Amino acid sequence: MSRCRFDLIDLQGRPATPLTVIERADYPSWLEAAPETTRRWLVDTRFKADAGSFSFLPAGGVETPTVLAVVESADSPWVLSGVATALPSGRYELAAPMSSAQATGAALSWALARYGPTGSARLPRQYRAAWPSDPRFLC
Repeated sequence: MSRCRFDLIDLQGRPATPLTVIERADYPSWLEAAPETTRRWLVDTRFKADAGSFSFLPAGGVETPTVLAVVESADSPWVLSGVATALPSGRYELAAPMSSAQATGAALSWALARYGPTGSARLPRQYRAAWPSDPRFLC
């Protein structure tokens, strides 16, 4: 698996919310392996693992809360477009490495979804694009 990173904005040392991307078909096995608090949260909130759905997962203790995003296919060039328009403004980073092609699709879909008449206000004035060899996608 290639290790790649796409920085849509310069975080300047500020933390980002981890974004866990799970394909819909893999959700049942992911849920089974998830911590009990996560499973209970998703059941109690009646989370439906439809493609494009997401949930903020509570953090225990001092951990950073995370976002779970369910997608149809991580290989799609539009993989994060629905999630990017639904999430509130903020800084997000992929919680796990993706292949080079998946990271490219994630970066492209995020950038296109957050740009334009409805999304441009969400993009900070200062942003940069980079492609170093780190496995996280920060936006």
